[in-house]
Amino acid sequence: MQSVLKFIYSTLLVMVAAWLCGLFTHIGIEGWYNGYEKPSGTPPNWVFSPMWTLIYALMIISFYFILDSASHLKKRAVILFISQLFLQIIWCWAYFSEGLIGLGLVIIIALDVVFFQMIRAFKKISPTASYLNWLGFAWMCYATFLNLTFVYTYGSIIEF
Repeated sequence: MQSVLKFIYSTLLVMVAAWLCGLFTHIGIEGWYNGYEKPSGTPPNWVFSPMWTLIYALMIISFYFILDSASHLKKRAVILFISQLFLQIIWCWAYFSEGLIGLGLVIIIALDVVFFQMIRAFKKISPTASYLNWLGFAWMCYATFLNLTFVYTYGSIIEF
């Protein structure tokens, strides 16, 4: 029963973060984002939903592996996992909802660092949990590049 509760907790935690990120992203896409020329290499909007669905599913599974472990290193891994979810939410709010692309760049760089540290912490507990997050990390780095390109092209803030 404990394992089921851990899986439910993992799922709910990630789903709440995903819902908030989706909400903030939708606000931006319906607002300022669609009005600007995208950097070359930006995928069409329809790619993001299935990609994030896969990434969040992998995060749920990997976090469950961490929660279900008996490792004494679990506390740090949990803090890093929750921290990266929080930073994802804050980034989506700043970048998409508010159009603060300069602030978004600062936040996503911090997110990249925390995400990488989380992967390293997970590896000490469960290599499988760690490997499940590499796609998410690669996608974050790609988002960082796109955010940087927006800042370079349009300045540090989008005004609408």
